[in-house]
Amino acid sequence: MNPVGITDTGKHRSNNEDSLFVSGGEFHGLPNLFIVADGMGGHNAGEVASSEAILLFKEYCGKTPLSKNEILDYIIDGCRYANDGVFEMSATNKDFSGMGTTFTVCVEDGGRLYIAHIGDSRAYAIDENGVVALTKDHSLVEELLAKGNITKEEAKVHPHRNVLTRALGADGDAKPEWNYAPVGSDAYLLLCSDGLYNMIEDNAIQAIVTAPDLDVEEKTDRLVEEAKKKGGLDNITVILVKEEGGQ
Repeated sequence: MNPVGITDTGKHRSNNEDSLFVSGGEFHGLPNLFIVADGMGGHNAGEVASSEAILLFKEYCGKTPLSKNEILDYIIDGCRYANDGVFEMSATNKDFSGMGTTFTVCVEDGGRLYIAHIGDSRAYAIDENGVVALTKDHSLVEELLAKGNITKEEAKVHPHRNVLTRALGADGDAKPEWNYAPVGSDAYLLLCSDGLYNMIEDNAIQAIVTAPDLDVEEKTDRLVEEAKKKGGLDNITVILVKEEGGQ
């Protein structure tokens, strides 16, 4: 396994409100840990929310013993622990009032993926056969799509496409959604913020990720550069992981 993570400010933002974490091996009993967070809030509050959420999740891991068969419950509880900490900062410091963050965390264990997430940062499984979304956005546009009120094409340009219906730290009751999925040995795991998938279509992401002449680091760089070529309107964060047993 050769995980690579990168975050980039993009072409139109003056600061980067995205944060990431890549363990690249065991982390307090978790076999492999990957996190993407995309903060929101005034001034530098978005940066604080995303970075603090990851620090708090890691703090939870450091102080809480893990049973091997409890990975999914463990990362869900870690999200709630991070939520409590970010919400308390928001409630007690007026400079951080109203801040929050997306939060997508994935543990990979021998071809099994355990995912918990809040917001619209995404996880995908990608191989030659296609791009499979492992998360569902917590956003106004996703709700409109689910109700059939708008089409996928309309969603891409909807004026409220960045409005979240859930964010870590936005209130005192964290509502993470979770997923468990097997992933083939020839597949890639991709975690990313909306600065990537809002700029690049799925088929273009797939073409880069499955390109036979690029290694994982080159593919990660190429994804970021392609998002910037397409406009780079937001911060761009990418974690790309090649499953063991693949090429």
